[in-house]
Amino acid sequence: MGFAPYGEYWKQARRITSQELLSLRRVQQFQFVSEEEVAILVERIRRSCPSENSVNLSERALATANNIVSQCVTGQSFADEDGKNKAVELVRKMMAQIMAKLAVEDIVPCLS
Repeated sequence: MGFAPYGEYWKQARRITSQELLSLRRVQQFQFVSEEEVAILVERIRRSCPSENSVNLSERALATANNIVSQCVTGQSFADEDGKNKAVELVRKMMAQIMAKLAVEDIVPCLS
């Protein structure tokens, strides 16, 4: 949906996303996943406090959000021992390849 041109397809994808994927019923269905991942986050922070002087909450919050999304989408967790999502690196590599092949002319046709 992010790279789709504005038109009927984009409108339909947006409608499906808002009505099916982000509806109140669907979000409530996955509430247990969020609660479980936040409990794991709190436990990891608690365990790291005696041994570390500081904790990077931004990094840990992002990892928790990625774990919640991957678990809701695939039904399984890709988190390693440290809580980082192994699938995130794969997605980053994939996006880098897509962005490398994306030309300015594709986005702004009048420049070609």
